[in-house]
Amino acid sequence: MGEELENQRRLEMESGDLLPGLQLSFTLRSGMDRRRYNAQRTNEVAAVFRTTADGEIPESYVTIRNKNTKILQKVSTMDPNVEPWIYPLFYPYGTQGRRLFQQWLVDNYVKMEKDRIDYCKTHQKELRSETYQGLRDYIQTMANNLNGRIGKMIVDKYISAEIPDPSDNRILHDIVMKHMIHGPCGDWCLVDGKCSKHYPKSYFEETKMDEDAYPYYCRRNNGKNFKRPGGYIVDNRYVVPYCPTLSIIFNCHINVEVVSSIKSVKYLYKYIYKRHDVAAITIEPITENVIIDHDEIHNYIETRYVGPVETCWRILGLIEDDDKWNRAMNEAVGWMMPRQLRKLFVRILLHCQPLHPEELWDNFKTALSEDYVRHFGMLQGQKKAYIQINNMLCTEGKSFADFPQMEQLLETELLNEENDYVIFEQAMEIAKIRKKHVCAMAFTGIAATLLPAGKTVHKTFGLPVPLFADLTSAIKIQSKEAQYLKNTDIFIWDEAPMSPRYALEIMDRTLRDIMNNNLPFGGKIVLLGGDFRQLLPIKIWEMAY
Repeated sequence: MGEELENQRRLEMESGDLLPGLQLSFTLRSGMDRRRYNAQRTNEVAAVFRTTADGEIPESYVTIRNKNTKILQKVSTMDPNVEPWIYPLFYPYGTQGRRLFQQWLVDNYVKMEKDRIDYCKTHQKELRSETYQGLRDYIQTMANNLNGRIGKMIVDKYISAEIPDPSDNRILHDIVMKHMIHGPCGDWCLVDGKCSKHYPKSYFEETKMDEDAYPYYCRRNNGKNFKRPGGYIVDNRYVVPYCPTLSIIFNCHINVEVVSSIKSVKYLYKYIYKRHDVAAITIEPITENVIIDHDEIHNYIETRYVGPVETCWRILGLIEDDDKWNRAMNEAVGWMMPRQLRKLFVRILLHCQPLHPEELWDNFKTALSEDYVRHFGMLQGQKKAYIQINNMLCTEGKSFADFPQMEQLLETELLNEENDYVIFEQAMEIAKIRKKHVCAMAFTGIAATLLPAGKTVHKTFGLPVPLFADLTSAIKIQSKEAQYLKNTDIFIWDEAPMSPRYALEIMDRTLRDIMNNNLPFGGKIVLLGGDFRQLLPIKIWEMAY
């Protein structure tokens, strides 16, 4: 647009005619791929730019005026001084005006894209893109690298295209209604007044394949329909196929399809290789009865179109590093207990894909294993914390084996290591799911800190010090402590083998008294754990007859 305005100014000076007002319009000719050619529908800041015949992005410049020489000078937008000149508000104060921020995003995307294209152009030998011209070629190359072969393709059979019954699975029902319903249709999918995605689909009592192996999913006409926000009524014909397991895990839109036909493969190729978004634009006069003496502007100009959403995603991908995870851990060290830190570390491993997880462990292993170190010493404590992190990963379907950079654990280490705390945590999670109240406790204070919301046995049951056979609990039956014990369904006791028998006996008598019955431990569930190699000394009395 700027180039065209410059041309018009030149023509104005040559001809003496007035400069007409111009406008840039998006257009969509017949035959254009609607998935690539973006007709602007939202009010947003975007970058629209032409590339050369080779796909290169032309160099762009910012014009500055030298205060001393009064001379105008062009500076490349790749110059590090350009951003502070154009966006002064961002740098001293960090202010992010909405439109200004969108402009900053698309400007920087164009810079990054130009740099990426230049890199690809000058590093062809290293990239060797000819190796990956097709999906099968890529798979075959990977198989060759692993000294293997391409095996039989396995299709996940757990695909649904129906709305779950809310009485059977309310969580999945809500996820499907929120993320996996097509419609209501709008400009984004309507072509000639019809849905380009062919919704609503037809009802089918069972999934079937046509002669091209194209799937028609089971969409039973069960007479049920549901209302979405805005009064939009839907049934099984409007459901985008999904995998229930993935939907529950990620709680987002995940379209899962059976790919078993050549048409499906062609569709995937078209989708993956459709390349970047583009826009067809025209530059037209907005002043009536004005003829523009430049034929080229009446031609369709094919350009690249980059909006702020795609730009933000691309920029964040390009600046990926582990600094933010180090900062997150460093901030958490100031207020999190070691067990909480280990949970945060596991979350980072699972969901943030750190580039160097082994460095993250080395930087924070002291804080991650502080509680174990106090109890078992430096080397053994860090080893136990490391194994517990691996066990926490296992509960999520992962392990350190999924992170090759991390030190791998031997099978004998896993078999010989104590897993009491992991078992306790799993038992507590199961109990919470079943809406049971759980109390986790240990005989010593250090062990209690390793348990979720752990307490000492002395505090929980008001045990006297020292313990004798004829002593009782200090808890009064009408106190809030007694009410807490009464409401608790399950007691988890760590280090039970090294606790005096009097502690168990006082616990038993106290619970019978509070629950007003004569059942063992008042009818409560008691889970005892610990290392039975840590039994207290046993003195054998010799009886004289």
